[in-house]
Amino acid sequence: MQREARAQGTVRPFSAKPRSSFGYLLRATSRRLDRAISRSLSTFGLSVSQYHLMRELWEEQGSTVRELAWRVNITEPSTLKSINLMSAQGLVTVRVDDADRRKRLVSLTAKGARLKKPVLDEIERVSLDAYTDVSRADMQAALRVFRAIESRLERDAASAGAH
Repeated sequence: MQREARAQGTVRPFSAKPRSSFGYLLRATSRRLDRAISRSLSTFGLSVSQYHLMRELWEEQGSTVRELAWRVNITEPSTLKSINLMSAQGLVTVRVDDADRRKRLVSLTAKGARLKKPVLDEIERVSLDAYTDVSRADMQAALRVFRAIESRLERDAASAGAH
């Protein structure tokens, strides 16, 4: 049975052959999707990293730099660099937290809030185009797989004391 699966080119969790490795294909697909999204975001003057930060801020204002970094899974220095650029673009404001002066709270400006609909509409267009050949059932199965992997990796990170 295993030999049969290998002969059909089944993707395995790890394989020395890149095109047969789940992780390799996941990363390659993610990077291609990021490039397509990046091309679309350029019309709004946003990078993919800024877009991910904006998505978080459209859902919850007043987050700290650390919270945003954790939620979008990028380093704090990279997050701060993006936030500083977004501040210079007039998309966000950064203020000191009154309760803890070490923390910086990030909020959207009116300009940043107004970008929500046009940006999300454009990302939806790019996503629907990318997912054209994927059935709803396959998409839902993929989401379950991604959530299971993410959950396991988060548990591993928490037990190792990392973020």
